[in-house]
Amino acid sequence: MTDLFGGGTLSTSQNNKWLEFYACWEQLTYPDSLTFGLGYYKFTARVNGIIKDYFYIDYRTSDLPENYNTGGGGDISITFNVSAGKFYEGSTQNEFPTFTTIWDERPWIAASTLELPNFWENALVLVNDGNNHPLLVWGAYPSQLGIDHYNIYKKIGGGQFELYAETEALAYVDESEVIISGASQANETVAYYKLTAVYPTQGNTLATSEYSNTVSTRVAGEPLDKGSSFSYQNELKRFSLFQNYPNPFNPSTVITYHLPGNNFVTLKVYDILGREIATLVNELKDPGSHSVEFNASGLAGGIYLYRIQAGNYAETRRLLLQK
Repeated sequence: MTDLFGGGTLSTSQNNKWLEFYACWEQLTYPDSLTFGLGYYKFTARVNGIIKDYFYIDYRTSDLPENYNTGGGGDISITFNVSAGKFYEGSTQNEFPTFTTIWDERPWIAASTLELPNFWENALVLVNDGNNHPLLVWGAYPSQLGIDHYNIYKKIGGGQFELYAETEALAYVDESEVIISGASQANETVAYYKLTAVYPTQGNTLATSEYSNTVSTRVAGEPLDKGSSFSYQNELKRFSLFQNYPNPFNPSTVITYHLPGNNFVTLKVYDILGREIATLVNELKDPGSHSVEFNASGLAGGIYLYRIQAGNYAETRRLLLQK
């Protein structure tokens, strides 16, 4: 059994598959129990050196130890079944979730960080969501009056940070990016993320926090043309749907697309639930680049999707209406 603060491992025999994790203030009561600090943890089970199961748990809350015993205790008991290669909740047959928090597992414990020093400068964590998309996880911004929402900022490669999404949750999956690992790839790039929190003040107005820490991951970039570098001539030979500009926008933005030949084009806007909002294009178009304006003056702020269909080509992108 080694110290997990440095990314170590907790080893058990196949006959000792029951683990109990104690919060950081508790006394080490039993010789084979591990006391650890508040943090975001990944636990991995290996059998004969092969990874069988893993889970992530966010233990970053200053509501401990005050409400530790409110609902019957704050410890989490987990069983690893060697034969099944799975983590289970205690001695039940319920599989332990891959991504969870102490406040999800013990609802009487709040997601509060008011008493954690320098928390926001270290709040943001990026992990693989299991489908090779970036999963952003953070703890609650330390505000006395709660949180209205969080702003997620993103940049690719050497570009500029732009407001990418808004959420009231403490986690977000960026399904538009694919994480890569291992050897370098010719078309790889890096995605960067950071946050701000928007919170109410005593004067019934909203304030915006400083930025969180920045996290990053290697992601797949645009496919490269075989045998040559990107060129204008190659661009003319393929379909393209470009990111709207400006983005974020209010109330209007311009969407540009390119056609290599004559095609019947439909370009529609949807809300985040997939409901159609507007049809911007629905006609035969000549080859070349085309632009269309989308006016969202009658819509609520938030994330929307725009999708093009031209022959067998289809592509969807996101836009952000900021009000």
